[in-house]
Amino acid sequence: YMGLAQINLGSFDKAESQFMQSLKYNKESAFAPSISLYLAESRFDKEEYKQAIDYYKAYFDRLTDQQKALSIYKTAWCYINLNQLERAERFFISLVGKKAAGSFADDAMKDLAYLV
Repeated sequence: YMGLAQINLGSFDKAESQFMQSLKYNKESAFAPSISLYLAESRFDKEEYKQAIDYYKAYFDRLTDQQKALSIYKTAWCYINLNQLERAERFFISLVGKKAAGSFADDAMKDLAYLV
């Protein structure tokens, strides 16, 4: 809860610290998947792609379908930024044509063209 309070106050670094403590002490929390996704997005924005991938993967099985699609899509972009294009391609391909992926399926198709 403290992490959310820090976000509302605009203290994103403090929020991140609070969220990391939450995961450390309560990995089974119902909020853990969303917290991990927040931390992944934060790492992505800071161009810390390897760490972002770790957070995208951490609670993947407990994410909603839309969160899973976001996680896969952003993991692909992490691999692009790490110059691991074949890995990125595999992640994009896994989204193409899947209804559960929503708009990420269409975006993945367009981004595949970027890689070719």
